[in-house]
Amino acid sequence: EQLKAFANLVQQVFAQAQAQPRGKIILSCREEIHGLLRESLHAQSLPFAEMFLAPLSWEGVVEAVEGVTRHPATQTQFHLEIDRNKSGNLPEIIAGDLLESEESPQAPMLQIVLTGLWQAAIKENAKAPRLSVRQYQELKQSGGLVGEFFKQQIEQLNIWQSSVVESGLVLDLLYRHTTPAGSAETLSTEQLRKIYDGRQHAIDELLAQCRDLYLLTDVPPRGTSLVHPLLAPIVIKEYSNSVKPGQQAARILNSRIEEFRANAKDIWLNDADLEMVEKGREGMRQFDADEERLLQISRERKAQRERERKRNRVIRNVLAVCIFLFAVLAGWQWQVSERNYKRSKANQLAFIAKDLLKTDNTKALRVAEAAYAILGANSPAAVTRTLSEIFHSQELWPFYEASYSHDKHVTSAAIAPDGRRILTASEDGFAKLWNEHGNLLQAFDHEGYEVESAAFSPNGKQVMTLANGMVKLWEMNGKLVDSDTLPSGHAVDLSDFSTDGMRILKTFAGSEDEKFRALIQRLKQEEETYQVIPAANQQRVVTISSYGIARLLDGEGNMLRSIDSSVVAAAISPDGKRLLTVTVDSLSTIKFWDEQGNFLSDFKYRGEVNHAVFSPDGAQILTAANDHTAKLWDLSQKFVHRLPPHGLGVTAAGFSPDGRRIVTASHDGFARL
Repeated sequence: EQLKAFANLVQQVFAQAQAQPRGKIILSCREEIHGLLRESLHAQSLPFAEMFLAPLSWEGVVEAVEGVTRHPATQTQFHLEIDRNKSGNLPEIIAGDLLESEESPQAPMLQIVLTGLWQAAIKENAKAPRLSVRQYQELKQSGGLVGEFFKQQIEQLNIWQSSVVESGLVLDLLYRHTTPAGSAETLSTEQLRKIYDGRQHAIDELLAQCRDLYLLTDVPPRGTSLVHPLLAPIVIKEYSNSVKPGQQAARILNSRIEEFRANAKDIWLNDADLEMVEKGREGMRQFDADEERLLQISRERKAQRERERKRNRVIRNVLAVCIFLFAVLAGWQWQVSERNYKRSKANQLAFIAKDLLKTDNTKALRVAEAAYAILGANSPAAVTRTLSEIFHSQELWPFYEASYSHDKHVTSAAIAPDGRRILTASEDGFAKLWNEHGNLLQAFDHEGYEVESAAFSPNGKQVMTLANGMVKLWEMNGKLVDSDTLPSGHAVDLSDFSTDGMRILKTFAGSEDEKFRALIQRLKQEEETYQVIPAANQQRVVTISSYGIARLLDGEGNMLRSIDSSVVAAAISPDGKRLLTVTVDSLSTIKFWDEQGNFLSDFKYRGEVNHAVFSPDGAQILTAANDHTAKLWDLSQKFVHRLPPHGLGVTAAGFSPDGRRIVTASHDGFARL
């Protein structure tokens, strides 16, 4: 009816030749209403021509990303730069990701991506914004590209019909369009009808709204899928963290149904779980036959318990007359009840521990220990079985001693010379000092500026931090002792203080060590050096340039050899006789060299390595990578151990002076010991 009214209005505007406006009307519409629009225009005898707008091509996406940098007017207005080099061509990377799914509406997804990148760029530098591959990968990994878009669209659904959001139905529907691998799944109309049997009309309306809001898209011949695979991790995360009735009901059923199928006589839902499942039924898929039977048995058990409670009340009234005679019996019954309560509490904690095991076996072990402590050797079999299972999980993922949290990415972590304190630095504007048990001792406030690095002095009595181009020296009580502005272009690596602990870093131009000052001056004559790694004996120095060129120099600053290119990290063994470099392409390559810069060996790492160090005895190396792990290797490149995984990429890792402990730092906002 709206289309007919519109066509009638257009016909009136163009009906009189003398009053016709000069020009034409351009109409754009989605494919599904194209037929209705054509019929409405034909009915009013309005002349028109049609043009089908094809999806964006690879070249079109690239042009849309970098077009604003091609014209002088827009370049003058926005001052925008875009990463386009051998190490990463951002427009081509975006085009490849967007066109991964042929059915996705590329234009809306491109708008979402560019909006997120622009906001990140102006936040970093509003006067000279730059769209970088790093920003894109970080936003993509953290969900920042589509996370805000997803929240906005869910809010629109809430305005349209709050019940589908509050019940959890919309999350359930979107979650059905994901795979266990974290990608998008296509579901046919028949599959959806079977999944949501009996609610086809409501599901059809919800599907239409999700299409209009670009959460779902049609897939020929008769199917739907997420608008883009980038949305899948966000949907999975929201579904997993949701406390809406539909998701809580699904979790309860998923946790009990297999036990019920194996032993239907002894498994049913307690009153609280039954109430939650009944409440969440409207917010999830159709129950299968076994689930319906579990609910029916649970209802019968609940009714039976109600009858028993009524009967017990009558009995208690009768027993009140004889309370003195039955006091001993009542005491015994109380002990039984207390034991049952403890068994229930222990089982509940064991269930929580088993769920925690999926993400953090150390926390899971603590909860399982608490469950076992309730009854000790008299604990239920499920409790002892869970404790044993979690304990033996360390064969795959070792436990950690303590965890240290920040509000944003942790950029570095170090262990004090005495091995009893931990120092962390974070993008949240703080460096923090902790004890080995995870208790905060002191916070060093940098007024919101990202703390790039932090280090202990050799005697462990002072702390140095780097933030906003300033090096600061602190006492352990948080008192600022000294600070200095870092000259532009000078290299800094807060891996350690100078030898005596009284001077600024050996890797900072301005040291009182005249030989090293001369070395820095010579380095400045070539391209900018962003990292300098000195050997402990000061007989060798490795530098990494801004172009990724690694060079080996002697203690006088004379270059011995250019040893590698595309280097992101390097390290020298404690005895100075061996060094390693890390290069990153599609894989990471770790190469070993002797003290003269001669190649010894290498091995490949399936992932992007951010950092690598030698152990204090020089017998092992420790890698930190974006695959969420830190790993230990011996010098024959044999894998030794995998440390507990983080939630995001590991930015740094290091040993304690005695080599018995390892600390890791991660983008997930945690450091671990």
